[in-house]
Amino acid sequence: MGEGENLALPRAWEGSPQDAAGLRVPAPRRTWMERTFGFDGHHDAPRRGTRGGRLAAEQIERLVHGSAGWHALHGLPANTLAGIDHVIIGPCGVVVVRVEDHPRGRVWVSGDTMIINGEHAESLTISRAAACRIAGALSAAVGYDVSVTAYVVTVGAELRVRQQPASVGICTRLELADRLRQRPSLLGPGHVEELYSAACRHETWQASRSSLA
Repeated sequence: MGEGENLALPRAWEGSPQDAAGLRVPAPRRTWMERTFGFDGHHDAPRRGTRGGRLAAEQIERLVHGSAGWHALHGLPANTLAGIDHVIIGPCGVVVVRVEDHPRGRVWVSGDTMIINGEHAESLTISRAAACRIAGALSAAVGYDVSVTAYVVTVGAELRVRQQPASVGICTRLELADRLRQRPSLLGPGHVEELYSAACRHETWQASRSSLA
């Protein structure tokens, strides 16, 4: 794969066209991105290829294929991704998604406090930080300021939100598509395609990695 080629295939949990059905792969292998950039893509509690990750990805793919003007990426270099499972680019802007998979668990949120199964979780902080890094990388790639919104999406858990957190959306996987469709349109088709193209380029994330070194 050379400079400027597609870095993250829209339906790929793996890093090659042969793995286009990877949403159903039970155990992830090291991707091309992991081999090239030399990172461990599974350092944040093996997130890729998990049941919850696949279920969330299926909902995102329904959004992408069911509505015009939406794209999704399911893998980016870990130093930029930092615990984020998916990136969605559409009329509402750029959205990064962190999946919390807790079958029969309980998730409670009040403002910036998140408690999962009785323990404090850092998902909101992690998601905000990743959104900032991805915004910086995309802004540098396209030459203008790009705003990125973070979402935490729960799978299999009872979700109770007493007060919405600041600058991070939270919902179940089944609610995500409707939440994004209902957000105000911020980007025209040309900007959506430009950002998606930038997100797919190897050099966008290579530059981001260099700036963080």
